[in-house]
Amino acid sequence: MADRMASVARRPFRTADALIVVSSDGYFDVFPPTGRQPNARPAYRGTIAELGGSVRGENGRLGVRPDSVVLDAAVSVWSRSHGAAAVQGDMGLGRNDSKTAATPAAGAAAAVKAAPDDAKAPPAAKARKAERAEPAGTAS
Repeated sequence: MADRMASVARRPFRTADALIVVSSDGYFDVFPPTGRQPNARPAYRGTIAELGGSVRGENGRLGVRPDSVVLDAAVSVWSRSHGAAAVQGDMGLGRNDSKTAATPAAGAAAAVKAAPDDAKAPPAAKARKAERAEPAGTAS
């Protein structure tokens, strides 16, 4: 009898901003670049779709080999753009966070629109809002 359980491949990518572990089942976890404890919860959990269409396969799963140059490039680009924010918690928890959208751009926009008290807004959104509220040259 054949084993019906498909194995899940997990591949770590160490970047300057984060340790990103990509899983072939359609998700990736983001950890601080150093000092990861065994069984630590990820700072952010994203979906393969966030890495771009070039690595997304059927049903949102990984569509390229885990050792693919295309996957390496997609993770590098995502990490440069979002790695530090994900590690610092500025992007919420990702797919496990019911209050923040899974995609970084949508998450930031939703946080700004949905947070009347600015409690949910990322720091960059708070800074932009403060700049709009105070015209240039009027700072004390």
